[in-house]
Formats: sequence, C-alpha cells, structure tokens
Amino acid sequence: MKTMRWGILGCGHIAGKFARDLALVPDAALVASWGRNPENVCRFAAQYGGQGDVSRAAFLANPEIDVVYVASPHHLHLQDTLDCLEAGKAVLCEKPFGQDLKAATRVFEVARSKNLFVMEALWTRFLPHLKKALELVEQGILGDVRMVEADFGIEVPFNETSRLFMASSGGSLWDIGIYPIFLARLFLGNPTRVKAMADWAPTGVDQRLSMALAFEGGKYAQLYSGFCERTECTATLHGSLGKLRIEGQFHVPSNLVLTDKNGVATRLEFPREGFGYQHETVHVHECLRAGLIESPLWTHADTLGLLGLMERVARSTREE
Repeated sequence: MKTMRWGILGCGHIAGKFARDLALVPDAALVASWGRNPENVCRFAAQYGGQGDVSRAAFLANPEIDVVYVASPHHLHLQDTLDCLEAGKAVLCEKPFGQDLKAATRVFEVARSKNLFVMEALWTRFLPHLKKALELVEQGILGDVRMVEADFGIEVPFNETSRLFMASSGGSLWDIGIYPIFLARLFLGNPTRVKAMADWAPTGVDQRLSMALAFEGGKYAQLYSGFCERTECTATLHGSLGKLRIEGQFHVPSNLVLTDKNGVATRLEFPREGFGYQHETVHVHECLRAGLIESPLWTHADTLGLLGLMERVARSTREE
C-alpha cells in the first residue's frame, strides 16, 4: 500500500496534535512542514519529523507532498487552501474552513476544476462515538430526535493579543461554537429560526454565546460556547423513545450513555488512542485512494451549510 505523504502548513498547537496522531496511521508519513515563524518550524520538524521549510514557495512546490493539512489561523484558511490547490496538492483544512461563504464556495469550485480532493477537518465527524450515535439515530433507537443540547465552555483570561480574542479569529463562535452548531445541524438539519445572544470582549468578538435554534416539526437546539467559564462540554440528544448523552467533551473521543423511556441506562465505551485525529486521516486516505475529490461523509455541501448557519448565528448576535 502506497504511503500517503503529508505536508503541514502551520506549526501551532493543533498541528502538533495532528502530527502526533499521524504517526499512528501506518500508511502515513510527514515529509515537510512550514509556518510563519522559522524557529517554530525548526522545532516542529525536530519533534515530529520531515523537513522544516524556510520558504513557503518551496513547501508548496515540494513534489514529495501528496496532501497538505492546513493548520494556519482561521482567517488564513481559505487563501492557504487555495494556494495548496493551485500548487496541485490535495487539502485537509482545519475548521472552520472559512469565515466567508462566498469565498469558501469559490475554493471548492477551484478544487473541482483541478480534480483535487479537499475537505474541512471537522474531525469530530469521524470519531467512533459520533459514528455510533448516528447509527443509533438512523436505526430509530431514540425514536424522533426532538431536542439537542450541547455546550462548549473553556476559561481563558482576556488577552487582546490572543488568537481567541482577535477580531480576525471571530471569538468563541468560530473557534469552539462551531462544535455544538455542527452537532445540532448534523442531527436536526437546517433551522428555520436562529436566535443568538452574546457578551462582547473589548476587541469586539463574542466571549460568550448562547444560541437557540428552531427546526421544522417543533424541534429545537439549545447551544452554548464561551471563554468565560469551563462547562461540562457534554451533548444530549432527546428523542421520543429515549435520550443519548455524549459524555464530557463531546467533540473529542468520548463514550455514550443511552437511556430508554423507562430510565434504563446503557453505557457504550469506545477505545481511545492518541488525540483522535487519526480517524479523519484514515478517511482522507480512503478518499484519495478511491480518486474522490470530496468526502462522502463530510461533503463540500456539508461544510458550506455549516458555514452558512454560523453566519446566521453571527448576524443574530448583532440584531439584539
């Protein structure tokens, strides 16, 4: 089996986690990395392997790279992905894929025109516990899913120079709010109504965000994201025949608790290895070997639909 050769663009915290999990995939190899800070690139290459490129142009032109993991700051995702595609590289772009629906649509058009694979790295979609949750819902175990609750709160002191609070990064919505919004859309579809209320950081981005989403058929989602307090980070699907709770930190490798209408609970546990990024990597390899230009599990339309919903949430915060 041919080894898939990876390049990593952006050498920050998430890139390090991805690189560590890449080592868990037998047919994957990290061959090169590049970042804006040469010292960080050197440290990254020394720790995770491959060459650390000083030149961005040299990185993009490297014929040894089959696919690039884009892990740059949010506001650079679309341009970095576009540059990789123009260089003939397949791309796995860290979430959020972008913060501009029209521009994101254009990037996918370029990928199709060049017959190149590109996927948003919404890694939670590929984790074993979430795949099982989808299976249970599709089997009708929960009956009709009527309500989704999900929260993602972390405690981060305000710092105007922190990526989390910079206007270009978009605050809690774009960094961690994407996870509960993704979950609600995955199980309930596109909402008919969106209402969001925010507390604002001095830099003008949301530091806390409460969201209420209404869907056809009298279905609802209650969601939260924020930097002001640590929450349980759990998620619960409420159905007509029972409920399914994703245990603490629902967006990372987790376990499930299925409770029927009689209150009888069954715990479903899933083995954990690494951080969990290897699951999306394996899926990317499957897609590349099949000659696909988009994932059947997380399609271009899924990414654009999620991005469009996040834009609706952002607009709603300004309509208070």
